[in-house]
Amino acid sequence: MLLPLKKFKQRLLLLSLSTAYNLIPLAFNVIIAALVVRILNASLWGEMVQVLVWTGIAGNIMSWGNKDYLIRSFSADTSSISKEWHKSFGTRSLIFLIIILLIILLPADLTVKSWIGLYLTVRFIYQSYEPVVIFRRNFGVSILIESAGFVLIGAGIIYFQPAELSSLLCWFVLAEMLKAAGMVWLYRKELLPLFFRNFEKGYLNAAFSFFLLYFTGMLASRIDVLAASYLLSKEAIAKYQVLINFVLSTQLIIPILLLPYVSIIYRMPVVSIRKMAFRLLIVGMLLCCVSVFAVSLILEFVYHFSYAPVTFLLAWLMAVPGFYFSPLIYRLFKNNQQQLVVRVALIFICCSVILIALFVFLVPDTFNAVLTAMAVVQWLQAITYFIIGRKLR
Repeated sequence: MLLPLKKFKQRLLLLSLSTAYNLIPLAFNVIIAALVVRILNASLWGEMVQVLVWTGIAGNIMSWGNKDYLIRSFSADTSSISKEWHKSFGTRSLIFLIIILLIILLPADLTVKSWIGLYLTVRFIYQSYEPVVIFRRNFGVSILIESAGFVLIGAGIIYFQPAELSSLLCWFVLAEMLKAAGMVWLYRKELLPLFFRNFEKGYLNAAFSFFLLYFTGMLASRIDVLAASYLLSKEAIAKYQVLINFVLSTQLIIPILLLPYVSIIYRMPVVSIRKMAFRLLIVGMLLCCVSVFAVSLILEFVYHFSYAPVTFLLAWLMAVPGFYFSPLIYRLFKNNQQQLVVRVALIFICCSVILIALFVFLVPDTFNAVLTAMAVVQWLQAITYFIIGRKLR
């Protein structure tokens, strides 16, 4: 009895650390946004959001499917961790260099460009260790490193109160430096970040499918924030990003519910997966009601942001559909139909752009026009996966 109980506790601890590892970055972002909005001003956070959206896209391109590709490679041959990691880092250095050169050519303030370039450099190093952290399950140490970076940014905002974008960026750069240094120190005996070494062109082709899958998923979830950063005022951008981050937090319930049962989902008959999808949809409707109500209170009393009641209805409509089609996507992965998932994502990225343009033209309230477009896209995506689900075998 003691052995199974011990194993259960170990698995529970691992699941808890893994969940915290995935939730903490978004939670820290929400808290940092609150600090900037309350201590400084919403417009400054709106400017910062524009930077974070584009650096997030740049970081995703620089990763080039790094995480999923390397985890698969490590699983196939645990003795090749150092070799595969250095090959990935050295090869992706070329993509990193191209992006840095593009930033230099941007018609923007030199100080801001310098901070962004430095931020991406240390971010590139820090993110390169993510596959090793996940494969070796070093979640506890990684959480401590991530927390140290958060504390540094928080302290900078509270005690120094940076009033300009370049000053605020400085603290984000320092935090990334601290985190990157922590990772380099943790893996110093075998994984040192050597730029432009071990370059292999074949890696870019081998990892491309992983990059495309992750990149389309990220872009599909961020296309509305990207649009909002162009269409809204700085203060409205801040309000939109904070609201959407809470919506994304609600959607993180999905992998938390499904992750422990992925191996079971892979073995389940298709009929059972369809039933699971509908049950999760009902659960999602109820959970999102509670979540959106809680979020409305947080936004009012913590951020001092006010929204129209219809905004929270639209947020609820955005959050719910993912509960339905997530188990169907797992099944498609099991059937090695990742390319179908990518094609669906690409189609709905295009739909998002078209619908955002249409609703912004038709609806006077640009803020809610963007939300309406994204809610419609989410439900159209759910209908698409319903049709795909009927054909699954």
